[in-house]
Amino acid sequence: MTQDNLQEVSTTNQVPFNQKIAFGIGMLANQMFPAALGIFMVILVQGLGMSPVLWALIFFIPKLIDAVTDPLMG
Repeated sequence: MTQDNLQEVSTTNQVPFNQKIAFGIGMLANQMFPAALGIFMVILVQGLGMSPVLWALIFFIPKLIDAVTDPLMG
């Protein structure tokens, strides 16, 4: 293979910038809920007097379920 062929191969395997942007926008929606949940939980605990133990359980129980079910799902 010559230097020109190597250069051609490396440039044709790159993902176009517009596809990267489209993928990023799709992932933005996927990450909005966990971020919003964290912000609202701070408001509930500090502003409305919610028990910190209950706050911890709300975040711990789904993680515990994932720890059990994820290995089972493969």
